[in-house]
Amino acid sequence: METKTITDILQSFREDLPDHSKTATAIDRGAPWEEISACAEAEGIHKLAAALLNPEREQVRASA
Repeated sequence: METKTITDILQSFREDLPDHSKTATAIDRGAPWEEISACAEAEGIHKLAAALLNPEREQVRASA
């Protein structure tokens, strides 16, 4: 079983985001997770926002 870190999750989502996305911009400049989560929520990327707000639970899901 592979355990994904938050960094892995961020990079996975980042690959699918357009460069002009506020979430992508926040990820690229290494913004705090709270800021990235807020951008993701505002842009309707709820799964990423939830993963950043609940990293322990998301890490368990990824390893299941």
